[in-house]
Amino acid sequence: MPINIFISHASEDHDFVFLLDIFEKWSKPENKTQITDKIIAEILSNAPAFRYPEDKIKSLIKYLLETKNREVIEIAKTICEKYIKHEIFYLKEICETCISTSPP
Repeated sequence: MPINIFISHASEDHDFVFLLDIFEKWSKPENKTQITDKIIAEILSNAPAFRYPEDKIKSLIKYLLETKNREVIEIAKTICEKYIKHEIFYLKEICETCISTSPP
């Protein structure tokens, strides 16, 4: 099953936690490739807005917003907007801080 289909149908939080664990490993400097950030951002943008694990989600969104890749930053902004739209506000401060300090 392609990963985008899997994540869009993830009905259990443990499915999502499993993917977040993989994304955390991919975001480490020793595992990073040129497209890793975009893959993580694209998959998270297609995922439902989960309420937890809050710490892992915050960490990945912060990581994406701090990349130098404008396309990844834009996708991360849409993820922030999706969470706020679903009344999940724990990303709001990270998003506002990173977006206000990111270059135009």
